[in-house]
Amino acid sequence: MSLGENIKKYRLIKKLTQEQLANILFVSSQAVSKWECNENFPDGSLLVPLANALGVSLDILFDNKNICFNDAVRSVSDLIHNNKSENEFELVRSICWHMQEALFGAIEKSVFEAEEDDSDTIYKIGVGTNNSSYILRENGFTQISNGRSPYFAVFPEPKDGWSQTIEDGESVRKIFECFADIDTMKAVLFIQKSGYEYIFDIEHLCQKCEIELTNAEKTMNNLKYLKLVSEIKTSIDNEECILYTTNPSHKVISLFLMAHEFYYKGAYSIQSHWRKTPFLK
Repeated sequence: MSLGENIKKYRLIKKLTQEQLANILFVSSQAVSKWECNENFPDGSLLVPLANALGVSLDILFDNKNICFNDAVRSVSDLIHNNKSENEFELVRSICWHMQEALFGAIEKSVFEAEEDDSDTIYKIGVGTNNSSYILRENGFTQISNGRSPYFAVFPEPKDGWSQTIEDGESVRKIFECFADIDTMKAVLFIQKSGYEYIFDIEHLCQKCEIELTNAEKTMNNLKYLKLVSEIKTSIDNEECILYTTNPSHKVISLFLMAHEFYYKGAYSIQSHWRKTPFLK
């Protein structure tokens, strides 16, 4: 599209009249009309204010699709930095959703149709569905949850594959073995709810989590293996004792949220399965 056509297009999307746009830019409505008819072009000093008034970049205004990586990174960084608010993580995930669309080969154009001040609409565009999404390729995959606990994850495959990390699976098995223990799981949830550096002794943990003292040592060993507690040796009334301090981890929450997807039975908004090779080499 021409510059004039784009000015008209995004002016209408912003629901501005030619006169209103002219007033923003301190020009005449006749000047705006001539721009849109491609009879002449805006002065160079007006290009940035014009793009800002229309809520688009100069690249979009001039229909430039050859966007370099550094420009894209700076634009995204500036967008996030200039929108510091309680919605910043929702904004980031919305950006991630549009990257998913790009990987899939589709571009969601409704992002340009959001009201300027309707931030909730802008943040939720593209992620306003409860459907999950994934893209499987020979060089990696994505996994997205849009449900009650939304997240976005991308897994680029290393040159030598994921086997070098997973190896024989023993370290992974040990982690899941810890979580599979009922008492350990109760203790893990207790730690995640207690916050950082909560100090307790083993009797207190057993009381709070309803764990038999006979199982306390196994539970504590599992917690230490998961690096969710730190041991403190001290003395109280000249008696040596061991206390523990909590190290709740976001990694535990992310693991639980992704594990929840094993039970997902809903639809997928965007899915692409091009992978033919095994996941492990």
